[in-house]
Amino acid sequence: MKEGEEAAILLVRLTMSFLSLAGALVMMSCTLYFRQYTSTAARLLFYLMASTLASNIFNLLSLDLKHIGIEPHDSVICTIQGAGLQWSQQAVFCWVCVMATHLFIKVVLRRRPGVWLEVNYHIIVWSIATVLTIIPVAEPQGYGPGVWCGVVNSNWRLLSFYVPLFVYIGYLLLAYLCVFIAARKMLHGIKLRHLLSLSHSSPDITKIVALLRRLAIYPAIFVAVWIFPIINRIQNSADPNHKVFVLYLLQSLTSPGFGFYNAVFYAYDARLVQRLVHRFTRRHAKKGEADGDELTGFDDHTGTKGSVVPNAT
Repeated sequence: MKEGEEAAILLVRLTMSFLSLAGALVMMSCTLYFRQYTSTAARLLFYLMASTLASNIFNLLSLDLKHIGIEPHDSVICTIQGAGLQWSQQAVFCWVCVMATHLFIKVVLRRRPGVWLEVNYHIIVWSIATVLTIIPVAEPQGYGPGVWCGVVNSNWRLLSFYVPLFVYIGYLLLAYLCVFIAARKMLHGIKLRHLLSLSHSSPDITKIVALLRRLAIYPAIFVAVWIFPIINRIQNSADPNHKVFVLYLLQSLTSPGFGFYNAVFYAYDARLVQRLVHRFTRRHAKKGEADGDELTGFDDHTGTKGSVVPNAT
């Protein structure tokens, strides 16, 4: 691959990493701001975005390698980047699978996971990520330079990264298939009970359908962003001496942008802008009401002339 092509790939990868980092920060900040951390599902999404954030930070270490005159093969930064990317990306994979497992327990097994299970999630995720990061060190070359820093030996990279990735994707497909089958049966049962009942009140089918749609998007994004990296790995294994620029470019557009693509869907699905505007409007209105009370001395709820009438929103 030509030097100019490598520079273009690096630029795209850094840009997508920066956008993904911003997206992960937005999702994490909203979880805290709207106090969604009381929900286990929201906390799992928070952990996923935290791992994505770490992956983006390690990706951005390429700025040091390319722009301040440090040669990658002579720098400890390259080893840190390679090991950091391996560790954080394995954590991302594991947290996606944990979310699938959590849904499987709730929807298919019909059980309510306890706090102890969340602790076990952490033990399992960080143990797997750490072990798979240590494995390549057993090979003399370990982590080193390439188009970006990572596992040097292709066989070790296949064993420690792509084989687990295939296992994760297979597990996701199987788990979500079971979840959707169980959810459809549950939805059919709700409709049937409604038809057989004498009550005129209808179940909120719209919320259930919306939930199914949301459940489909996050694993779909995960699988989609790893399609081109997998294709690129297959091509590299078939012809190690020929690097295809287009495949590296597509890989750089997709896999580093996982946090960004999730944030776009999250902002749309959660009507994020509307919620933020509504929250700001309410706070501004309450502040105005408090100032009015202080000046007039009237009670908001009396409706007396000169008092501030609360905003209907």
